[in-house]
Amino acid sequence: MNNCMKVHATPAEQDAAREEWFAGRVERQKEKERKTRRKIEQEKFLREWWGLPEKDREEARREFAKLNRAERVGGFASANRRRIESEEGSQGGR
Repeated sequence: MNNCMKVHATPAEQDAAREEWFAGRVERQKEKERKTRRKIEQEKFLREWWGLPEKDREEARREFAKLNRAERVGGFASANRRRIESEEGSQGGR
């Protein structure tokens, strides 16, 4: 879709699409959290119903921690990407 937008859309259409996406971002995040919480509740219910052992507490804590993290719009930095030093660090020569 991005390639199609780049080729066929005007800058105004691209800006409008970008604005629409960012406007719905918070709502999509809330919906994802709601679905995840519902999934956790259902899993807990099924474990109780069938008498299965509880999940490891550490694993359950990690799942809830994921829900409380802020959304990263830009993604994560690559581990092998060259870092840009600050002005003081780069004066030593390259």
